[in-house]
Amino acid sequence: MTRGTQGTEATEGTQGAFTSLVSLLSLLSLVSLVASVSALLPTLALADTLTFHGDYQRTGRFPAAGPVAPGVLWKFQAAGSIVASPVIGPDGTVYLAGTDGRLYALTPDGSKKWEFQAEESLFTTPSLDAWGRLYFGDLDGWFYSLYPDGSLRWKYRLAEGTDRRILGSPAVSPEGVSFVAAWNNQLYSISPDGGLLWQAALNGLPTGAPALDGLGNVYVACLDSSDAQLAVYKFTPISPTPVWTCREPLWNSSNRVIASPAIETDRNNLYIGTCTNTAGLVIALDLTDGQVVFRKSLPKGILSSPAIRDDGIVLVGCLDGKLYALDGQNGAERWVYETGAPYVFGSPAVDRQGNAYVGDSDGTVHAISRGGQRLWKLTSDANVESAPVVDGGRLYVTSFDSSLYVVGRNANRRWRERRR
Repeated sequence: MTRGTQGTEATEGTQGAFTSLVSLLSLLSLVSLVASVSALLPTLALADTLTFHGDYQRTGRFPAAGPVAPGVLWKFQAAGSIVASPVIGPDGTVYLAGTDGRLYALTPDGSKKWEFQAEESLFTTPSLDAWGRLYFGDLDGWFYSLYPDGSLRWKYRLAEGTDRRILGSPAVSPEGVSFVAAWNNQLYSISPDGGLLWQAALNGLPTGAPALDGLGNVYVACLDSSDAQLAVYKFTPISPTPVWTCREPLWNSSNRVIASPAIETDRNNLYIGTCTNTAGLVIALDLTDGQVVFRKSLPKGILSSPAIRDDGIVLVGCLDGKLYALDGQNGAERWVYETGAPYVFGSPAVDRQGNAYVGDSDGTVHAISRGGQRLWKLTSDANVESAPVVDGGRLYVTSFDSSLYVVGRNANRRWRERRR
């Protein structure tokens, strides 16, 4: 078994029969851990934002209300570029990853608490567990866990000699087990103490983040480069053998699966978008057996991960500069919002009132009502390609000018730098 040590890099363990025995004991230990964690979880202060797109179902749905009027409360300028969304801890701490490998922790008013330097560039939103501990991966295959104070718990190195890039946020179970997809076409299950539980081979590059359903099952999507098919896998949390694999033919080899899957447990559906140079496709799958519920074509490609409202409406950004609201049962269009920009790269977010927030390629963030009407918009100096985050009446947005903007209800400033 391969495991990490606290504050050090992972090392190779004993092989053979002893490895199998230890792996079995680790899985049995997780069974008792589930029971103890389940009893403890009600006493923990869980964050409203745990990971990319808010929760581990990747719904993009947040329990807080967004700002009712535009205005920047403060802005944080990072040393390097930022392509990922932030995540907000239960105490209001803002965690932000940069492509220079720095992970920042900011106070609710924008002051820096600490920073952690990873081995390589960070392109993903960090994830949080029930104790506020952080999990994230870098472009050289290092997977990290930090304490809330920024100190290293452990780090684990993915297999040597392969393309180990981690471009999707990890999914972390309530028991602290992490599921990480990497560009060596593998899905990894990492134990709470940084050891390898299992890994599963995928037939393509998983650029998005894995998702979890309410039972802890794991879903990951990729493009099978051998035959240009969308491949979606379902795994139980304890086995590298898929429960099912859905393979859907796409149009041609230029297709890409960039987005993460989103799960709607009430309707028992999974939604995923794909991208080509000329068109896009939203596919809905049944969680139980992986059968296709519907396929919805859009005029241009989709880089956006779907967001799911509380009424089951699915929101998808498109490379025609529009946000589409689709019926979650059959894919029918409910409304279409035009941003006025050439593209919508980023994923939308939804607040507790059903209002949507999305950025566009002109650097504008749009607030959109449940019925598809504009509530307000704010414009920055660079593209907004990440998914906004809603927390405590604020909207957190990163931009290609290496900045995090925090939009609040009572602010009246435009996009400008906070002076400190």
